[in-house]
Amino acid sequence: MERKQLFRLCHHCSCLNESEEEILRCTKCGKGFLPINYFEKIRNRVQQAAKEGGAEEFPSAIFSPINGLIVFW
Repeated sequence: MERKQLFRLCHHCSCLNESEEEILRCTKCGKGFLPINYFEKIRNRVQQAAKEGGAEEFPSAIFSPINGLIVFW
């Protein structure tokens, strides 16, 4: 089975963080990162709440994703 390596660059201190699991904080300065696939996770949570409580669907026109680079290998 292949292992995945995740890399995240901290825009606060320029530290390159590397891990096999999702990186949520910079190892050098402690600045928090948004989760990978943040908007997909939020959209799923809102849609689940809508099914359970009858709320409106996720307003995707208001919350557009942040464009960036995510590399898995």
